[in-house]
Amino acid sequence: ESDAVGDVGKSNETTTPTTTSAQTPQNYIEGLSEAKRKAQMASLAQSRDQALSNLQAEKSGIAPKYYDARNQAAAGAQQSARNFAEFMAARGGTSSGANAQATLMNNMSLQGNLGALGRQEAEAFQDIARRETDARNAYSNNLAQAEAGILGERMNLLLNDYYRAQERGDRLTQQAIQNE
Repeated sequence: ESDAVGDVGKSNETTTPTTTSAQTPQNYIEGLSEAKRKAQMASLAQSRDQALSNLQAEKSGIAPKYYDARNQAAAGAQQSARNFAEFMAARGGTSSGANAQATLMNNMSLQGNLGALGRQEAEAFQDIARRETDARNAYSNNLAQAEAGILGERMNLLLNDYYRAQERGDRLTQQAIQNE
């Protein structure tokens, strides 16, 4: 019977520390810190992904916008050339130097407009790229700040737990001395 009692005591001793160690304040603090870290990471990632998604949507509208603007500029130049050709035909001078000069000026104006649209399009793409970089950098900075804050809070909680354990130990020591 003493063996059976010893076996029961031994089995309780092996299960009790496992249960107790899983529920220590340190384990609780570590679990809480990890849960906060994961929640903050998910929140920050969601914000970053939303910002990048919005920028991608904005970026996808740039090329069609400037394609249409270039087509409008070209159509406007063609309309101006047609109007001038009709004006010159009405005056009877279709091959004069004035006609050639007007065609040259019309083409230069078109090229200037197309060049300006090209620069504006490039600037729009550069702006999107800069804002994407800003969103990624903000994510990295916010993530580092969040992790530092969680680490600081975790260290504070562990330190406070240590102090409480020291106080409990001191009280138990004092009680043991008083009981002697």
